[in-house]
Amino acid sequence: MSDSAQPEGLRKSHAFAHTVSFVLSLLSMITAGTIYLFSLYSTSVSQKLSYNQTQAAIIASCGGYGLYLSGPLAGALADSVGPRIVLRFSSLLLFAGYSLMALAYDHWSFVRTEWWAFAAYFFLVGLGSSGAYNSALATNMRNFDKKHHGFAVGFSVAFVGLSAFIFSLFSPFFYIPADDNDFELKGGGVPIPEGKTLDTFRFLLFLAISCAVLNLIASLGLQDFSDSRNPKPTESIPDESTPLLHGTSNPPQSSTPSSDYTREQVLRSPDSYLLFFSFLIQTGTGLMVINNIGAIVLALVNASPEQLGPKLHALQSFYVSLLSVCNALGRVTTGVASDFARRTWGTQRTVFFLFACSLMVVGNAVGAFGVESLGDGDGLWSWPLGIATTLIGLAYGAVFATAPASVGAMFGTLNYGSIWGMFQWGPALGGQTNNLVFGVLYDANREPEETGFAAAALGKCIGPKCFQGAFYWTTATTALTVVLASILVYRRWGRGE
Repeated sequence: MSDSAQPEGLRKSHAFAHTVSFVLSLLSMITAGTIYLFSLYSTSVSQKLSYNQTQAAIIASCGGYGLYLSGPLAGALADSVGPRIVLRFSSLLLFAGYSLMALAYDHWSFVRTEWWAFAAYFFLVGLGSSGAYNSALATNMRNFDKKHHGFAVGFSVAFVGLSAFIFSLFSPFFYIPADDNDFELKGGGVPIPEGKTLDTFRFLLFLAISCAVLNLIASLGLQDFSDSRNPKPTESIPDESTPLLHGTSNPPQSSTPSSDYTREQVLRSPDSYLLFFSFLIQTGTGLMVINNIGAIVLALVNASPEQLGPKLHALQSFYVSLLSVCNALGRVTTGVASDFARRTWGTQRTVFFLFACSLMVVGNAVGAFGVESLGDGDGLWSWPLGIATTLIGLAYGAVFATAPASVGAMFGTLNYGSIWGMFQWGPALGGQTNNLVFGVLYDANREPEETGFAAAALGKCIGPKCFQGAFYWTTATTALTVVLASILVYRRWGRGE
């Protein structure tokens, strides 16, 4: 990534600084994915602060709003003022958001505890996550050659997916004895005699401090080296906007004057709308499952209230971690595979996006028609729910690896931060829609008079009817994305790509 004529010492120094910058970007990506932890503590927050599932779904969506609606601004700032300043603001926002959530949970007198206030605190977390994510991603896209964008995107955003898994590993350090007498929560979770439960207050403070510190560390060394890369004017591998990976090997054969689009040109491109609406539906579906997996597990747990605590937290932690790991695997494997396929066979990145859309349909169909219970065994894995969770996690990760790389390949990297920021409105709109669908259907199926399930004692919904309607909806909508993505692939190939 430096000119071969440079002195050896300068080249090594440049390579070392580039490596440090990439490693530090991964720290920022880890903090950007903490909103996916919401299911780990959402049931304890809802029980402690008396929120229903619709209100909990709105809170989860507000984190997504902060993360995705601010994408154009965060990306534009990363393009204009550089990543370091944005990361410092992100550390402040993450610290403020999680701290206020912790204080509200613990009923501090000067902090509002209404659901709309808690949603506002989580919105701050989303804003901070957006700054961390967009700074790291835009910088890596410019620092890496286009033929390695699959790796640059897939590997770095994998740490967003791994975030929930990494931080959930620390949750056992925040277990405390549960209250022995009643259902009044003491520090988090659902209490059980002689059981353990998550101390949600201290865990949220831990998130506040760790996210702030990691982003401050990243701000010390994350930097844009694109000016020193001295790219050649032509390459043997074409770009997506002419063909796929690199930008100027052939003259443009459409109305696009160069491989680097402006935002106005993107808004006039039909292909951008095919990708945007497919991305909106796919990510909205993934966010619905990520934000509500805890409620799904709670609806299926066949346990008395006295037995619930350890079993519920173990199951919720397992499925949150499973989603996180599969999310990360989907991002890494798809990113690297798209690089390899493009170099070897000239395969478009949008082909991998189509594959991800198809995988999401299958996962949601399993959730709609296959998940009836958690099974009779004592283990954490349940075949129907485990398969659905695995497929949805892999598909969600693959979507988030292929869509950013496709945007860079189709529209260039000069204005990448602001252009990709516009696409991030998709998850905000899709996530809110699907979270509301899930919350409304979940609450509509509550039958508190039923007994024998811990969920009934907590006034929650019981059984697969709580979430099947939402999965019917997402199965149908994700099937539509297969059609849209197929049209996109055809249109790109129709240009000789």
